[in-house]
Amino acid sequence: MAAADKSIEARIDRLQAGGIIDLHFDLPMDLYEKRQRKNVLATEFLAELDAGNTCVVGVAIYIEDRYLPDEGLRVALDQIARLHAEAQGCQQFVISKNYRDMQKAREDGKIALIITME
Repeated sequence: MAAADKSIEARIDRLQAGGIIDLHFDLPMDLYEKRQRKNVLATEFLAELDAGNTCVVGVAIYIEDRYLPDEGLRVALDQIARLHAEAQGCQQFVISKNYRDMQKAREDGKIALIITME
């Protein structure tokens, strides 16, 4: 069957078979802003990431202007700490530092989080 004859759904399924990679998600700031709550990854993000077949997410550390210049470094470090705590609290996420980590996460059915920076 020629590619033009395939249904749109079949082509989309083929493109997404390996999972979706999102290389820019401002998740750390959102987790920082919700730092008084627990299980934010599981309760607010997991269902949508699973539904989208997301396998790798680049989570961007950035600092809003209201925290600059005096609190910038502290907020950045708090974002990273919060991200690690949330990932440890939800077995569906894993912080990945290299390709092998991402590959293992995919094999284990987990979502790989890669810390990036704006």
